Amino acid sequence: MSHRSSRLARTALAFAAVAVFTCPRADASTIALSGSSYDTFEGELGGGLPANVLGIVNALVSVSGLDSLTFTYGAGLLPADTGHGDSPYRNEFWVGPDKQTAESMGWLFCTQAELECGQRASVPGDSFTVPMSVAAQAGALLFGFDFGEGHEHRVLNGDVSTAAGAYLATCDPVSMLSANAGPCDVAYLGLTDRSYPTLDRDFQDMTVKIASAPVPEPASLVLLGSALLGLGAWGRRAAQRRI
Repeated sequence: MSHRSSRLARTALAFAAVAVFTCPRADASTIALSGSSYDTFEGELGGGLPANVLGIVNALVSVSGLDSLTFTYGAGLLPADTGHGDSPYRNEFWVGPDKQTAESMGWLFCTQAELECGQRASVPGDSFTVPMSVAAQAGALLFGFDFGEGHEHRVLNGDVSTAAGAYLATCDPVSMLSANAGPCDVAYLGLTDRSYPTLDRDFQDMTVKIASAPVPEPASLVLLGSALLGLGAWGRRAAQRRI
């Protein structure tokens, strides 16, 4: 291939790449919160969320989209985040249609070394990704907190009762003026692991970040493949003409 032909090929490939990566991508999973009771993330040593940020108590967390959701232990918004504040209890967070599925897939966090987490305690930054097809049902995110001294209590997405404990949810960016109900691509959950509001209301006993990310449209990948095949065929024809 001549220098001019090689330069043309590189130019064509560059245009193909630009076309692919500027094509519309699939929408990110959208997170939305709903509920009627509000409170704040009170300050707590080792907490992962700033004090006085407003959220929705036991919010129904709804999601939409066709990609995946990534869950990260600890909110990561404050230095020295422990992921569980100063709580000594055995608290867990899991995602999936049931706890057994979550354990088998590794879709859970543990504040203390537990069999379910491979006899290790989760540390801030630990994460797992769950396909949307199993992370949600009828638009509602499938998750649960198991908590307490013997993690004998459980609260699921949107639970009404707060007799054993509760969680607080808010979208990013966080606000001290109003609860951010979304829609958003990042949300935070914080657990209070004793009866709310009579015994506990700091919502820092276990913090979790939920994030979504867009994926390339299949058409974009097809376009890139077609461009590469076309360039290959063009190169072969150019080579045959020189013979």
